[in-house]
Amino acid sequence: IGAQTLLQRAADEAERRAYADNPGARALAPGFSPHPDANPDAPALPTAAEVRSDWGLLDGPCEGDWAPTEGSVAEGCQSTGAPEDAKVIVAVGNSRMRQSAMSLIGPAEEHGWRLVLIHKNSCQFMPGVMTYSGQECFDHNLAVMDYLRELDPDAVVVNTTVYRGVGPETESEVLGETVPELLSLDIPVVAMRTPPRAVENPLDCLDAGGTDEECTTPLDPSHMPQVRTDAARLEQLAGEGAVHAVDLLPVLCPQHECRPLIGNMYVFQDQDHITATYMESTGPEVE
Repeated sequence: IGAQTLLQRAADEAERRAYADNPGARALAPGFSPHPDANPDAPALPTAAEVRSDWGLLDGPCEGDWAPTEGSVAEGCQSTGAPEDAKVIVAVGNSRMRQSAMSLIGPAEEHGWRLVLIHKNSCQFMPGVMTYSGQECFDHNLAVMDYLRELDPDAVVVNTTVYRGVGPETESEVLGETVPELLSLDIPVVAMRTPPRAVENPLDCLDAGGTDEECTTPLDPSHMPQVRTDAARLEQLAGEGAVHAVDLLPVLCPQHECRPLIGNMYVFQDQDHITATYMESTGPEVE
């Protein structure tokens, strides 16, 4: 209990100073200058004790008008607080979208929107498509689509590319029928490019005594090119409704180099996931 209390105090103190000491993705903005009160020896965020469990988390469960009736949808549903008449943005997908959705917290708070996240681990949002996750994921995605039709949100956020770390990035099958249907229902779609994956877990490299430079791994541009794989398809769909393309690759792996730390924040939680803390710092880029 004593150790846990000390760790929590350290985490709380680091968060209080985070704006000055831990700019995260803001450090990549053109013309960025370090805060005059920044401590050059400040610990990185999330703290070393928390980084491997830094999962995205919103304020609470989905309740009231936003409560799903189907069990698997309700189980993975989180929501931020907002006025009853606030616009509603729903992000749906797997654990990687769970992390990506944290980038929407800042813009949602700024504009007074309600952000809803529906996620299921290893279940990419491709309604009507049998993925490697099997029948449970197939049924879940159909139930999520029914939820979206009933809720009629002001926007839906989905990953529209797929990158598994082996072979090149591909278009997601969500672009086949699901996105066109959402657009036909006058629901704007925020098309987020899927995040990159590191060649190896940067945290393991750092724990083994590697430096930030030694633990930086290249991202193969033939796997994730500068121009996202779904660019032509998104341009085509823009003629059918409001499609907003969001590509965070430049701030996740700048110049196709995946660094363990940017702006005194850990970027990767593991080989396949960006930390929720760093992803939230990309809010201005998403804005």
